Amino acid sequence: MKNKSALLFYLGTLISSVGSLAFTICLLAFMLKDGTELFYASLIIGLSRLIPVVISTLWGQAADQLPPKLTVLVTELLAATASFGILLSWNHGKGAYWLLLIFCVLKSSVVTFQAGSRAKPLTNPITGRAKLMNNRMQPQMNRFSNWYSEIGLSKEAKKLNKQQKGRN
Repeated sequence: MKNKSALLFYLGTLISSVGSLAFTICLLAFMLKDGTELFYASLIIGLSRLIPVVISTLWGQAADQLPPKLTVLVTELLAATASFGILLSWNHGKGAYWLLLIFCVLKSSVVTFQAGSRAKPLTNPITGRAKLMNNRMQPQMNRFSNWYSEIGLSKEAKKLNKQQKGRN
């Protein structure tokens, strides 16, 4: 059951990522078809790509401290709210361009923040994921080391080993 849950979780995040990228492409096409100047359409696309990079660089490690599933759930809800805002601003026409810009940047920023929770690589010197993993694994490694060091020792040797550990 756990494997099925993980499969569904990652399948959902894949669909979400594809949907976000398709949205960006469609937004550009619809804005140009609607008669929006290329500069304004490009400004939305450019800021929707640039600002999330800055956010992930500065606050990407914050996503590592949060539970992944909860982070994805909350950010998906925020992204859905931003999508609803995009729809409303689009319906108001060219007069709501700046609202459209704000909602597009908000949506892409939220999805970018979420990306760290979807896939946490073990090594990333910028966000310190390797250190986080080390902190989680250290107690287990210490228990294993203690257990392994006492395999095959006689009772007297185990007692002597414990005495030496007590002195340190």
